[in-house]
Amino acid sequence: MAINGSLSTMNVSDLLQFLAAGKKTGLLRFSHAKVVKGIYFENGIIVGSSTNDPGEYFGQVLIHYGKIDESKLQSAMEVQRSEVQAATSKGPRNPSEVAPARRRLGQILVAQGLLTQEEVLEVLKIRTLDIIYDLFVWTEAHFEFTFEGPLPSDFTRVGEAHVGSGNLLQHALLSV
Repeated sequence: MAINGSLSTMNVSDLLQFLAAGKKTGLLRFSHAKVVKGIYFENGIIVGSSTNDPGEYFGQVLIHYGKIDESKLQSAMEVQRSEVQAATSKGPRNPSEVAPARRRLGQILVAQGLLTQEEVLEVLKIRTLDIIYDLFVWTEAHFEFTFEGPLPSDFTRVGEAHVGSGNLLQHALLSV
């Protein structure tokens, strides 16, 4: 089951409050033109985000906030690509075997000693808030919430952004 509609009929604030009050788990996806942004919920709490806007990719946000430079990002992304290629070339040995999961960029940067896990979480939380704040200025977009079971075990949760308390919504409205 999914909930979908347009921002012309239900605004971002109402959507976030509805999902928080209902303690929903799933993905709230917004799309406008070619841009797609997602907000992940777990039991009504915002725990992460996604985007296809290159300026909001995790690596770009790290550079923007001065956590790493372009050369370090490129180096970590090369490690990630080589791991994906190695895993793809090996593949599962039999149909019941699952291919190994690739490490996320933040995991690689932590392993390289360039960031701490706390810094990764801090930047992911900032990115999630930036994505939400940006959605408040969207006047046209399609949205869809898909109910999902538990989030994947490798999903990096940014902490708890309680929208029911109004703090996030109040801050977002003051930011626009």
